[in-house]
Amino acid sequence: MRPINLIFGYFGPFFEKSRCKITLPNNNIMDITPLDNPAEPMTCPDIVGDYKFFYNPCTPIPCNQTKTSAICQKSLDNKYEFNIGILATLTLSYNNSLLIHFNGNDNRITTINCECSEREKDLTFVKEDPLKIYVFELNSKWCCPRDEKKGLSFGSLILILFFSVFTSYLVFGFIFLKYFKKKTGNETIPNYDFWSLMGRNIKEGMSFTLSKIKGDSSAYDKI
Repeated sequence: MRPINLIFGYFGPFFEKSRCKITLPNNNIMDITPLDNPAEPMTCPDIVGDYKFFYNPCTPIPCNQTKTSAICQKSLDNKYEFNIGILATLTLSYNNSLLIHFNGNDNRITTINCECSEREKDLTFVKEDPLKIYVFELNSKWCCPRDEKKGLSFGSLILILFFSVFTSYLVFGFIFLKYFKKKTGNETIPNYDFWSLMGRNIKEGMSFTLSKIKGDSSAYDKI
């Protein structure tokens, strides 16, 4: 992992795991890879309405006869295209939200403020001020830090441990009884009498419970 250019905000330095995935010092993950779709990049209009912007965070898209762009500005009449964010120039910073920075052709610079929200993806052009300096806002649930290393719950660990021990008990018990004690049939099941009796008791208990639900007071006598 290599350090990434950053602003020293609340979280301090962080490290890149991939082009679109970073680890913060508290081990939370920010991953915008699910937003990557070069076939259908995110789009938004400019303020005036003469241009449209196309943005794809992780994979380059075609722009101005080259396929090096992360964000491309296109005129609505398709006469002009400007590569305002070359993917290879990507740098990241963090100051309460993820900031995505690109350099483009002809000294253009683009910054995208990746804001945590409940939306899937919503790209908005904010301003071009001064000229050739672009600012966007991306609201998305994928801009939210997540605890990727969150482990299993205590209950899940107990269940895994129980079934692991129970499976080992059955397997090794079967091997011991069959190959060392030379048992056959049901006798190869460890403690067969116990499990058989348990099965009958469970069946009787369920029958009794169902009889109470149905109002049949004589059902238990029939068991």
